[in-house]
Amino acid sequence: MRNPARWLPLIGLLVAACSSLPTDPEAPATAPPPLSLKTTSEADLTFLNHAAGAPSLATLSTSFWAVKGQTRQASLYYHARPGNDDSTEFVRFRVNPKTLRTRPNGTAFATGDSILITITVVDTVKLIVDYQPTGLHFEPKDPARLWMSWTETDRDLNNDGAVNGTDDTIRLATQAVWAQEFVGGPWAQLKTSFDFGFEQMSVKPTSFTRYAVAY
Repeated sequence: MRNPARWLPLIGLLVAACSSLPTDPEAPATAPPPLSLKTTSEADLTFLNHAAGAPSLATLSTSFWAVKGQTRQASLYYHARPGNDDSTEFVRFRVNPKTLRTRPNGTAFATGDSILITITVVDTVKLIVDYQPTGLHFEPKDPARLWMSWTETDRDLNNDGAVNGTDDTIRLATQAVWAQEFVGGPWAQLKTSFDFGFEQMSVKPTSFTRYAVAY
């Protein structure tokens, strides 16, 4: 006959291990920062700027209510060029039904809860865009989506006086969306997707900060 007493220590260890596992996978927690490929100082970056003759931005700020359980988005546009009815989109930001995770005070969002999001261009030369409220976090598995367009920006990235395939190579090899947590702080390069057809880049932020396109 086997001695059951010899198994008691092992059973105790298994019970202790199970009790340490999270019991609520939806419990609020601080979301990780956006994936950063590298960081550098602002002085070491070249920021996209408006091309000569580009239209100005129609507005520098917009706000919308994000709602848990709904898809909501907002955009900033340029003025339409003379003779055109349509204007170019500069920035678009979208939250999905499951994107909202925790408020700035750390409390979790329930379905139907809402929060006011404000998008502001704080530097019209470097095209730096600020997102508020600071401390708002999104679900890493269903993050927000941010698009930034280069349609109305200077395309001569190497400043050689010509726009050609070399500039496209620079764009794809070194240009990205960068994030800055606070004014004067370092900039972090984010994993960036490119859409050359729509002339825009996109990232999937998990929290709010300041964003710009640079290389």
